[in-house]
Amino acid sequence: MLEPSSLHRAVYPVLTSYATPDKQAYPRHSLSRAALITSGSPIFFLDAFTILVVFYSSTADPTIPFPPPHDCKPSFFVPSVLTTLNI
Repeated sequence: MLEPSSLHRAVYPVLTSYATPDKQAYPRHSLSRAALITSGSPIFFLDAFTILVVFYSSTADPTIPFPPPHDCKPSFFVPSVLTTLNI
């Protein structure tokens, strides 16, 4: 049985955007193609409970390093999310 916060994240994935690898742009987007296109953010992090994805939009500046450096926010965020999973 999942605790309420884990169940919420499993049913409603969290999509966060970043303006740069170190600067969060928006903490929670709707899960739609339109939200991705209109946000203008080049980097996104999706927390879908058992799946964690960092992806770059096709309009991202090619000088932004991919994958994100290990010392930037999305990379710090992924291990912290993994430690909170209770599966």
